[in-house]
Amino acid sequence: MKNETITSLEVKVATLFANTSTDICGEFNEDNNLSYMNARDIADETGMSLQAVGGVMASLSNKSIIVDTEESTRGVSINDFIGSPEVFTDYDELKHLAT
Repeated sequence: MKNETITSLEVKVATLFANTSTDICGEFNEDNNLSYMNARDIADETGMSLQAVGGVMASLSNKSIIVDTEESTRGVSINDFIGSPEVFTDYDELKHLAT
């Protein structure tokens, strides 16, 4: 496990990334990862404000748990992020999500 801590909100949002991939392709791993989400998706799923989501996503990004794709693979107007299954395995709270 990494020495960095992870908050319950970070776990909640990171779980959404893993579940999105699992729902779409049945897996969340380096070979099969369709965990594309953006801040609006997360706000819709959690009921959090876009500002709050941005803070959680920035923290997850700083920990490399999610990565900015710098575009939208789905053609929406804001960037998608994607979960990093190999980094999920570094955290006890997340490693069970990487299949």
